[in-house]
Amino acid sequence: MGLFDLFKPKWKHSDPEVRLAAVRRMVTGDEALPLIVRQDTDARVRRVAIKKIDDPVLLEGIAREDADEAVRASAAEKAALLLQAVALAAEPEREARAACERLRDQRALGEVAKHAALEPVRRAALGRLTDQRALADVALLAQDAAIREAAFAAVTDAAALRELACAPEATKNVAMQALERIQDRAAIEAVAERAKSKVVRGAAKTRLKALAPAKTVDPEEVRRREAAAEAQRQAVVEKARKEEADK
Repeated sequence: MGLFDLFKPKWKHSDPEVRLAAVRRMVTGDEALPLIVRQDTDARVRRVAIKKIDDPVLLEGIAREDADEAVRASAAEKAALLLQAVALAAEPEREARAACERLRDQRALGEVAKHAALEPVRRAALGRLTDQRALADVALLAQDAAIREAAFAAVTDAAALRELACAPEATKNVAMQALERIQDRAAIEAVAERAKSKVVRGAAKTRLKALAPAKTVDPEEVRRREAAAEAQRQAVVEKARKEEADK
């Protein structure tokens, strides 16, 4: 420990272990946290500081600018959780809408689309969803029937449709509609094996029969048949010649 460490707060100590312990003792909202998360040279200290920050704007900046990948990821995750909590709330409506507009995390947007107290916020979150698995999750679990329907219409990926057809939460109607939209053979095979509904499994097996490829022909067999046909043709020609010569 240096002499100057005696006159500094623990979060400014030259030893990162001392700083780490000091930050762990801090409470959310401590005025030193923004400085620590931006200036401390130890990524571990910055990650602990992130857990105690409740300012999404600050966290979004850290998520963009920090040199450490793990710190950026932690900041982005915490910012998404904070914005999600505001977007889920019924009031104040203006803040809920603004939080939804700032959300980028697809999982958080999915949670807002499923559970936000305000219908316009649910709609806004759904409109910003692009991840197919997140859309499928909303189609299954959203509280709002209109949101479920709109999310289902936006699912186009074969893997996501397969999960919808096989999900335990899916109604038979949803599972059948998902199956009807699948064109990928492997995905249909998975539904035939994994779907919870016997009716859906049976429908998938029927689809597979309709998609069965034509029987492939062995090239060697083709050549053998062509050679045999040519030999037969030559024999007919030779016989005709002999008969002509005998006349």
